[in-house]
Amino acid sequence: MTREQLSKKIHWPLVIWTVGVLSIGTMMPQVIKLVMTWKADDLSLPMFVITFIVQASFSTEGFFKRSKVLVVCSGLSACITGTLIILVLVIRSTGV
Repeated sequence: MTREQLSKKIHWPLVIWTVGVLSIGTMMPQVIKLVMTWKADDLSLPMFVITFIVQASFSTEGFFKRSKVLVVCSGLSACITGTLIILVLVIRSTGV
């Protein structure tokens, strides 16, 4: 069986879009918690920055390779992580 046949058999495009959409929501619980509690003391900002760089890089890779799933899912994930980074910076700068 070729990899193309396997891909068709397991409906790979559907699988990867499903996983991609799930990845968009991975940072949402943290964003919601930040907004609800307005506490960011125990969060690792460098980890979120690295995650943002990875997500933005994969979205850019998707642009160059014409992969909609990478552009959309990684791009939206990067937007959510970017929002999280901004929230952490705002919360820490206000000293609340």
